[in-house]
Amino acid sequence: DDVQELYFVASQDEWVRSTKISRTGIISADLYDYDKDGQDEILVVILTGDDSARERDAFILHMLECDDAGNWFSSAELSLENTENDSGIIGYLYSVVCPGRVECFTKDEGEHVYIYMEGTGVSQYFTTGLSWRLEKYEYREQKFSAVAEPLRMDGSDDIVWACMEMNGDYEYDQEYIRAFINSVYGMGVNPARLGWEYPIPEHDAALRSVVRVVKNSDFTYDKVAEWENSGKSQPLGTITVQITDFSKPAAETAAQSTEGEYTATVVTYPQNPDIQYPQFSPSSTTVDAWNAYFLDLAAKRQENENQMIQEGMENAENTLEAEITYQQGSLVSIRFLDYVYSGGAHGFHTIFGKTVDLSSDHEYTLSELLNTDEATAVRMVNDGFHQLIAQNPDYFFPEAGSDLTSEKDDRIGFYKTPEGIKVVGALYWLAPYAYGTPEILLQPVG
Repeated sequence: DDVQELYFVASQDEWVRSTKISRTGIISADLYDYDKDGQDEILVVILTGDDSARERDAFILHMLECDDAGNWFSSAELSLENTENDSGIIGYLYSVVCPGRVECFTKDEGEHVYIYMEGTGVSQYFTTGLSWRLEKYEYREQKFSAVAEPLRMDGSDDIVWACMEMNGDYEYDQEYIRAFINSVYGMGVNPARLGWEYPIPEHDAALRSVVRVVKNSDFTYDKVAEWENSGKSQPLGTITVQITDFSKPAAETAAQSTEGEYTATVVTYPQNPDIQYPQFSPSSTTVDAWNAYFLDLAAKRQENENQMIQEGMENAENTLEAEITYQQGSLVSIRFLDYVYSGGAHGFHTIFGKTVDLSSDHEYTLSELLNTDEATAVRMVNDGFHQLIAQNPDYFFPEAGSDLTSEKDDRIGFYKTPEGIKVVGALYWLAPYAYGTPEILLQPVG
């Protein structure tokens, strides 16, 4: 995280602007086949800034290619900077807009890879309202080119309401809304939600994040008013700027497994590094559907944590750990540890699994993983836990919980591993909290 200050600049024309982020230079370097020539390039995202000249502020897209001898060379560069009539994407960092966010993400559509820059923010301390902007580029024949004119919206995080605010005539508004939504679709992204609170890659599974820059502050209306009344002679305060590089090596940011034609990767939720979920590639109708499903699984944990905090639960949190435990072809099994703390001596965790077929919408049941019928599968689980209790009876309740009667019982979670099928019991079902979650390993029938 970097810290900058917001202050008043008096010149021929007065404006409110930010000082520069202390960390400038390369903020991300992404290895991908951007021009679809069968060889990867490196997209370098650079942030520049010079206090002496506002027009030098810029995001720079720089591309590196590799020659036949294995040497990397610069092939193209695109500067997204301020102009006389347009503050551009960089304006969301160095203008009055606060909070603000700038996002770089990509979309692979088979024959083309598109590079997007999204800027959005809320001018909530000096003026009111939201601004949103989307730009789309492509790298071909060693040069960057704009694929479409930039899209821009002002008003709010809700598209319809924003359009209504921009125009006064109802009939005209309806046409404007439809045209705007069609324009967003035309850019190749999902217009379900747009704006400061809704980073596009988080609700469009076909997109791949590269880097995110978010600025926030502790400003209040009262603080701004005092600052204005004081003559604006001192810096207003501090802005925290956080840069998230999604293109870091897998060893640093994700556990990755590749089997056959599918790749499974554990990633972190952009708004909370303690929430993990799996994503899969290459893109297809079924893969995209599973990606959206698991993204929603992660988003619900963030929503639950936010809700607990809003209800006044001190230090509340909801985290999610994900681990790919098995993959063979399109079959992938994932183990999740869902932890919730809402106050008290300790939190509560649940371990569950998801085993899915990436080539279809099928999720495997316990009996399918054990290669038997449901009655036999349930009996195998009950027998397994009875044997576990018999080995160390002092660790368990004198009268352990009742046996399972269904493989859908929420007192167990299960997932596939190379050694067999792991079945995990819930906290307090068979043993005190200190014991944790009892586990057994079962072998498929046959």
